[in-house]
Amino acid sequence: MSNLESNLIRSIEDSNIGVRHFFKVKQFYEEIKDIIEKRDIIYDVCSGNGLFGFYYSLLNKDSKVIQIDINQTNKYNRLQSSLDGYSINCEFIKQDVRTFEFDDNSFVCGIHTCGVLFNDIVMRSIDSRVSFALMPCCHKKSRISRTHEEKNLLAYATNCGYEVNHTYIDSRITDNNKIFIGIPQH
Repeated sequence: MSNLESNLIRSIEDSNIGVRHFFKVKQFYEEIKDIIEKRDIIYDVCSGNGLFGFYYSLLNKDSKVIQIDINQTNKYNRLQSSLDGYSINCEFIKQDVRTFEFDDNSFVCGIHTCGVLFNDIVMRSIDSRVSFALMPCCHKKSRISRTHEEKNLLAYATNCGYEVNHTYIDSRITDNNKIFIGIPQH
């Protein structure tokens, strides 16, 4: 583990955030890092405690991260304060992501995009023609087939010119480990 990661874990603990969230964020990043490169803006939607956006920014200093959530939580504020000594290029926007306009050449990421919110973010990404990687809490690897609604949504994305895939993070970190990825084909 790098010094940066060790220091980040201390900041996470000081912010009263479970360390398991770090390993979830780290594995999510490892699964998508090759497809997220060379984007002007990374959107961390439903950012919650902000951990993914901060982690991404620490590793990719030239990227701009916009964290979007309807609430800026105390855990977010504590983690942000504990990282004051680091160069972090993050901006927090307090807004419902369903009404947000994504910029061109951006990438939408979300680790806790559950239920209907997952559907809405996929639709918003398609409307904006931006790539997405979403790991909703309510989709598990152990389910043999996606629900009818998921199948329809992912088929819709494919029909709109997206390459749609999924991958998983280690189930020892979380059972809610399925990442849905959509990349518009130009």
